[in-house]
This record gives sequence, C-alpha cells and structure tokens, in this order.
Amino acid sequence: MGKTSVGGLAPDGSMIPAMRISLLGGFELAGQAESVRSLGKKPAALLAYLACNQEKRHPREKLTALLWSAHPELQARQSLRQALSNIRKIIGPARLIACGDTISLRPGSIECDVCLFQALIRDGSTSALERAVELYKGTLLADCTLDEEHWSEWLSRERQRLEDLALDALLRLGEAYLEMQRPCEALQL
Repeated sequence: MGKTSVGGLAPDGSMIPAMRISLLGGFELAGQAESVRSLGKKPAALLAYLACNQEKRHPREKLTALLWSAHPELQARQSLRQALSNIRKIIGPARLIACGDTISLRPGSIECDVCLFQALIRDGSTSALERAVELYKGTLLADCTLDEEHWSEWLSRERQRLEDLALDALLRLGEAYLEMQRPCEALQL
C-alpha cells in the first residue's frame, strides 16, 4: 500500500513512521487488530473520519455534531475528549494534533487506503488505475454502523462517491486494456 517509509514529524522534529489504516471493505489498523476492537465504535468512527480527511483541521464542534449530536454539548465534548484519549493510546500521541479548538492527524503519519485510492484515481495512468481497482476491497467502513444522523449522512455520501470512483476506474481501465489490445484483461474486470 504505497510507501511505508513516509511518516510525519513529531513535535520534537523526529520522524514518525507512517501507520496504515484500511477503511475500504472494513476497518483495519495494520498490526492493531485487538486494539481496534477495544477502541469502541465511536472512537473508531472518529479515527476513520480523520483519516479520510487528513488534509483538514476539524473544529471540535463539528466532530461532536458528527458523532454525539443527540447529547448535551458538555457531555458531547467530554465524549470527544475520551474518544481522542482512546485514539491516542492506539496510534500514539504524536500522530494526533489537538490544537486549540481543532483536531487533525499529523500530516504523513497515517497512510489511509481511501486517500491512496483517490490519489491513484486522480493519477489516471493505467498502472495507477490497476492499483486503485486492486485497493478497492469493498464499501467504505462496511462493518461500521452507528445510530447517529450526521455520521450516517456523511458515511452514505462517502460510500456513494467512492463506489462511483471505483466504477469509473473499472470503466477507464477496461477502455485502456481494449486500446492496448488486451481484451481478455478487460473482460476479467
């Protein structure tokens, strides 16, 4: 799944090796199966959301609305703090940035299959499309269900968008194979 040597910089300037998270087809954190099970549904959902949106800083208010909208504000913020604490225990404190009222993942510290999939689609070369199709293992977070309206809406939109990208990649790859006189490979898609 891409470069494993890529990582982020810790606050002290040292390198943090990239940790892999897979969200296509189900939630998996490389080498952390038992820890992920003990993480809990909402902290896992929060980590997945942050991993899918690594390029952004997320206001705490938005994150509480996403996963704890039915709770009073104070309780929602406490639930977010607890979830972040649980996430830090799994991924390490240097990978998570809590700066004022925003939360984000340290750039380059988490390698996410969703981000790699999207980058490969943007690349558009035949080899990139082959890797993207191989990487798409199924529906985003297929094993994640939460009774939270805002989460369900976000997840539904993202699932549809990624499925559309996967179908488009298959079509483009099939066309590329046909242009290269490789009809058998096109038929196998």
